[in-house]
Amino acid sequence: MEKEFIISNILSKTDILIIGGYDCGIKQDDYFDIVDPNYSYIINPETNEKIMSIRRFKYRMKIQQIFQKTSRLTTLTKASSHREYITTSPNSLHKKKETLNINSDSKIEDIFAKYSYSPVSVGDTVLLARSSLRSNNF
Repeated sequence: MEKEFIISNILSKTDILIIGGYDCGIKQDDYFDIVDPNYSYIINPETNEKIMSIRRFKYRMKIQQIFQKTSRLTTLTKASSHREYITTSPNSLHKKKETLNINSDSKIEDIFAKYSYSPVSVGDTVLLARSSLRSNNF
């Protein structure tokens, strides 16, 4: 089971405070994902049937400071937050693709993107994502 924490305070546009610190085993090299409670869905446009639901996260955060019962998290730099994409698809960055002519009333949303970058609120759930820079689940 994943360790869950709650955002107690929004300190700035880059930093939050969560309930949980040394008392919960949080370590200096821990990373966290803020859960997006709004699932994305693949929907059949003809029948309106939900074919598949996709769980996403709002942001990935890293430990900045740990206290006994709380921890301060901060956002990642844009370069490091996109590292997973860059390392998994290096060839796609060098090839130019033909673009689609999309109807103006169609919504464009990459529902397979891991992060939605939706607004963050006090009370949001935060999950421990990984606890080592050598971890493979980034």
